[in-house]
Amino acid sequence: MANTLAAILILEDDETNQALYQDILAEDYCVYLARDVLEATDLLTHKRLDLLILDLDLPVINGVEFILLIRDEPSLARLPILVISGGSNLINQLVPDQVQGILQKPFSLSELTALVAETINTVQAVWPHAVSQAT
Repeated sequence: MANTLAAILILEDDETNQALYQDILAEDYCVYLARDVLEATDLLTHKRLDLLILDLDLPVINGVEFILLIRDEPSLARLPILVISGGSNLINQLVPDQVQGILQKPFSLSELTALVAETINTVQAVWPHAVSQAT
């Protein structure tokens, strides 16, 4: 594998799911974790990220509202976003071009890794120098 790993932020308030996603993705990516929008905003501001994976059902600000905030921020407008949903009605509020993929629970870990790899590969194909210099 190349020295440069794509950097992924996982915004998930459930610690069990967070640990599970991190365990599977940390084999191939630099993974950052956030349990809420405040932690995620701090990481989005201070780290160069290649992908955001977020759960729609979040405390304080739901995932749809957070996506709208991200898309309004010029420096983050092109950040690829994958959404995880546990069957929330919020999924119906998503605008298709605002996210690159949706995983509905329950899903297999192989589905998660395949969608992440596909998204990262697409980003690299479109913007060859897009992969961050995460360490």
